[in-house]
Amino acid sequence: APPDITTRPEFLCGEFELFPIPQSGPDEEDTDTPDAHWWRADGRSCTDLQYRVDALVVWFDVKFDHAHVPVEYSTGPEVPWTLWQQTILRLPPPSFTGTGAPECRLDASAMLQPGRTLRGRMALRQASADRRDIDIKLSMEDGRGGSINTYYTLQ
Repeated sequence: APPDITTRPEFLCGEFELFPIPQSGPDEEDTDTPDAHWWRADGRSCTDLQYRVDALVVWFDVKFDHAHVPVEYSTGPEVPWTLWQQTILRLPPPSFTGTGAPECRLDASAMLQPGRTLRGRMALRQASADRRDIDIKLSMEDGRGGSINTYYTLQ
């Protein structure tokens, strides 16, 4: 198994929570259309829809603020397009076999329902095989005993 990279100081780690809420805000009444719902990490839940989570879309912001002219780039969905891109981390299907595949005890078809929260941690490090690649460890829990611990290499 790959080493636990979330407890070592040379890795960049972050935590997240996923909640279903309307795109327009928690006070809006128009929550009937599926297109009006987005994942946000702000802790409010006000929809009665059930969501299936098959993947996470990951993006980053980078700042070069020690140059003579500070520069900032983002690959977020709300900013103009750049050559840098977002990436998708597909979650592994549930597996209970222990055959060396990524450990996943979450049923993606029932992972997030009203009032439930997914909590997780993502850790990043420069890959040892190629310095341009990034190793990613993703851990998530659903608060009901289900969990995911999996690894990716972003090339």
